[in-house]
Amino acid sequence: MIVVLNLLKVISIAGVFHDIGKFAERAGDVETVNKDIVHQEYRYGHAYNTERALEELFGERASWFPDAFPGVNVLNLASRHHRPRNMYELLIAEGDRIASGHERMKADEAAEYDVEGLDRKSKVPLINILSRVRLEGKMDQEIEEDWRYKLRKFTSVFTPDGLRDIFPTRGSEYGALEVQRDYAKHWEEFKSAIAVSVNGRKLDLFDNFETIYEICRDYMWCLPASTRKEELPDVSLFEHSKATAALASCLYLYHADEKGIIKESDESKREIVDRAIDKFLLFAGDISGIQKFVYQISSKGAYRALKGRSFFIQLLSEILARNFVKEFGLTLANILYASGGKFYLLLPNVGKIESGLTDLSCKLNKWLFKEFGGDLYIRTASVALSGDDLTRQSGETLYDKWDHLTRKLVYLDRQRYHEIAISDYELLFGTQNVKPNTCEVCHSSIDAGSICSTCEMMAKVGSLLGTTSYIGLADNESEITGEPIFKLDGVFSRDTLVWLLSDDNFPFSVKNNISILRINEGNIGRIPLC
Repeated sequence: MIVVLNLLKVISIAGVFHDIGKFAERAGDVETVNKDIVHQEYRYGHAYNTERALEELFGERASWFPDAFPGVNVLNLASRHHRPRNMYELLIAEGDRIASGHERMKADEAAEYDVEGLDRKSKVPLINILSRVRLEGKMDQEIEEDWRYKLRKFTSVFTPDGLRDIFPTRGSEYGALEVQRDYAKHWEEFKSAIAVSVNGRKLDLFDNFETIYEICRDYMWCLPASTRKEELPDVSLFEHSKATAALASCLYLYHADEKGIIKESDESKREIVDRAIDKFLLFAGDISGIQKFVYQISSKGAYRALKGRSFFIQLLSEILARNFVKEFGLTLANILYASGGKFYLLLPNVGKIESGLTDLSCKLNKWLFKEFGGDLYIRTASVALSGDDLTRQSGETLYDKWDHLTRKLVYLDRQRYHEIAISDYELLFGTQNVKPNTCEVCHSSIDAGSICSTCEMMAKVGSLLGTTSYIGLADNESEITGEPIFKLDGVFSRDTLVWLLSDDNFPFSVKNNISILRINEGNIGRIPLC
């Protein structure tokens, strides 16, 4: 099983970095090579430059492979996605094709940028999709010019000057030469961020992949995935790479046998590229009861309680999304969205995962009921997707599938706690839950005292937020000193404990089984590594 998890991580990382050569290419960080050899081995120059970039960024770690899978490494899987030589490289290739088929639209006259020739790639910016929105009745209205994103780190939004640069600007104010100039600078800054040394230790491609993933988001969100003249450059390179990683990971779990092996055969190749089969699951989790949970408070301690409860819901969405994907060995790339009490995941459509999702949802709702007395409930549902669905070849759009998923969630709201009513009737309806006193803040029943444990926790969270710089996540209390604000236990294979940390009580070293989330700060150099 460890081998399977390691290979799954290799595939996901390769998906994230499969087009990193485009970034290097546009920045001019390339070398003169024999074009015929490149075409024969890699098909496209950016694939060859992906290999070069990975070697420069991560050295030998990019060539590491799990036991019994020689040659199946990040370097090969990422760079050979246009000329796959085995089934594992084909997974990245197919993930890339599906992601490209789903996201790309044909260009129009407004997308005829003021660039031509071989250096076009380095002069095309990412355009804002909202600049293409037209109201009904005005569909024939001509688009005067595109709004473009500047090449800037996303975390620069936390600096006074960066907030202005993060929003799209008129095409006339950000021309081709400025884009080309910024590419070279942006690439050098990206390489420096990857090479950051903390406590004398550099980021490891595998041990610190979550951090590296966020660095990629920070720098690649504003780069177009495609600069081809016939396509609109309106999808970011990061989102395309993330989708490729998620799809390839799902394809691996769908096609691999119990030992994690995909047999090298023509039949395996046909099965991998068959897009008519529902190989994917679009899974949704929706925390219900948020409005009542957040606002059902008295005036006593309302400010802190309101802050704490709002923050808790946002944090719970993130924690649940992370735990669901990790439960099946997947990475953050499989989290499509997690915010405001909702999360959407892309998962493989295999039986053990479907049954696992049902079991986890039941355990999670039991935990929520015990902790919050029925105020919060999570609805979970999924719909099957095929490659044809994702490339608009099945007759149904992703919108149709998403609408179907939403309808399933609405229906489930009528069946709250039905699984607990069957498995633990006494917990739901037993008289032992009746308590003599009432909480002064939320008016829930309590055994003794004036405030319930939930309101105490939320008030504590609200008071700590003013000095909190980090959120610490770990699976046991010995990892981080101090008292965690809450513990998600008995649901997933590993418990999750959460700490709110200030600069004063931040741990001196961080182990690999701890996740540290930095609040409103893009400088990962301040987070120590063990």
